[in-house]
Amino acid sequence: MPSDTSTLLGKIAGYTEILAKDPRSTVFVSLAEAYRKLGMLDDALEILDKGTAHLPRFVPGYVARGRVLAQKDQLADAAMAFEQALAIEADNLPAIKGLARVRYRQGYLDKARALLEKGRGLKPDDPVINKMLASLGAGAADTEESPEQEAVQETGPQNEPEVESGDEQPAILTSTLAELYVRQGLLHDAARVYREILRREPDNQKARQRLVELKQQLESQEQEGAATAAAASSSSAAPEPVPASPVPEVDLQQETHPRAEPQETSKEQLVDIYQRWLAAIEQRRAHVR
Repeated sequence: MPSDTSTLLGKIAGYTEILAKDPRSTVFVSLAEAYRKLGMLDDALEILDKGTAHLPRFVPGYVARGRVLAQKDQLADAAMAFEQALAIEADNLPAIKGLARVRYRQGYLDKARALLEKGRGLKPDDPVINKMLASLGAGAADTEESPEQEAVQETGPQNEPEVESGDEQPAILTSTLAELYVRQGLLHDAARVYREILRREPDNQKARQRLVELKQQLESQEQEGAATAAAASSSSAAPEPVPASPVPEVDLQQETHPRAEPQETSKEQLVDIYQRWLAAIEQRRAHVR
């Protein structure tokens, strides 16, 4: 598993535990951003909806919401989220840049340019704003990087709270992280976390039961994989059948009592028979006399 994914999952676990203890914590923005980076946009949006409901004037929450909606191609809703952020803080640079991108994608190039000009007035040396303005000035068809593509350079919301690094390590060893691994299909990693939990908490029956279930799933997957591999191997390299040789019919009686073969009469036997025949003739002649 890539290290950045592992890091994000660890952060998600930590942020989730903080929100469970304090639903009004501003860490919901960091949690949603981590979900967004993993491509879990619906989860991110759900967190942001709840967070902005608890903190209706927290600007980074609306900025993060606008980014997620824009990534989901819900441009009208994304524009509304950025407008809500600017209604609270008119000079919020991330909201200005986010709304400019949305207006560009909607085809409102003049509105996008006006927003970027406002942003450059707030921060003249901002490289993203300057590139976006240069792109608009060159014409959307001729530019190498559009304002939409410039969004890639900003990987996370600004001015958002972060969990201290010291709080992340304990969070990695939680069932929350294990279930996040399960949702990503990383069953081996989830099992590893549950084993570590049991090492620290031998009496944790929920973790023990979940580990058993994961082991059963892994065994099932391995069996299915082995069966699939065996089927593929047999179908691709099956030897052609060799025709069986005809089995001769056997007379069991003959095999049990073999027929005696006639033996050739030897020369000595013939001489003996001839001599006895001559002797018999001589005896008959004597009687005749």
